[in-house]
Amino acid sequence: MEFNAIIYEKRNLIARIILHRPETRNALNFQMVEEIIQALKQAKGDEDVRVVVITGSDDAFCAGMDINFAMTVTPKEFNRYHEMWYTELTNILHMLGKPVIAAVNGVCVGGGCGLMSRCDVIIASERARFGYSEINVGANPAVHLTVLPQMTSRIKAFELIFTGDFISAKEMEQLGLVNKVVPHNKLEDAVSQMAEKFTGKSPAIVRCLRDAFYRVPGVDYKASLSNTGEEINAALYPLEDSKEGRQAFIEKRSPVWKGR
Repeated sequence: MEFNAIIYEKRNLIARIILHRPETRNALNFQMVEEIIQALKQAKGDEDVRVVVITGSDDAFCAGMDINFAMTVTPKEFNRYHEMWYTELTNILHMLGKPVIAAVNGVCVGGGCGLMSRCDVIIASERARFGYSEINVGANPAVHLTVLPQMTSRIKAFELIFTGDFISAKEMEQLGLVNKVVPHNKLEDAVSQMAEKFTGKSPAIVRCLRDAFYRVPGVDYKASLSNTGEEINAALYPLEDSKEGRQAFIEKRSPVWKGR
């Protein structure tokens, strides 16, 4: 298919999915999520692809869900977006059978952190900044609720999700939330070196072991993520405060919480 919100490249057994909506700092909307899914399906079916790299264009990895998009779509369209985000994207990543590397080249917020955490290996530029910021705009942090307590301590996961504060790449590395932090101008080299380690292995053995890895108790979060997303969406999005959070973000002001 033709891609507009991403760039898809293939070279030396490595497929690169580059998030490309620079005017929004690569924020997620319906089109981008759909194109990521289709690109992953293309990579899955291509025997000449052994590793997938996901990164962002310009100075951003992904600024999370596009709030302007969220405020303008119909409830039916919004539900379809979440079905794709929580179920279809998770399913294809789990069944991909090939290592996925996140190359975090800049700001990574909200849904960007969710996409990153679905990858197998995460390498970040020292310039990258991270924020689990859904709580600040009344959005659903279902991926973080499911994944973060598995990746770091429960108490640190709670702090990140419920403060929405930004933290540095080095702090993320110390918490075990990224594999490696490198100078910005070395990011491409570090990702290529890691990818080459995977391309040198048997693709059949990698596929078999990767499938087994994600069936280990405590690692397989696919079903719980789907349930958590649906349940939280039903309770969260009708709230006045949820609508206020998104509207305040668009208007570049602090939200006025009413507690309802």
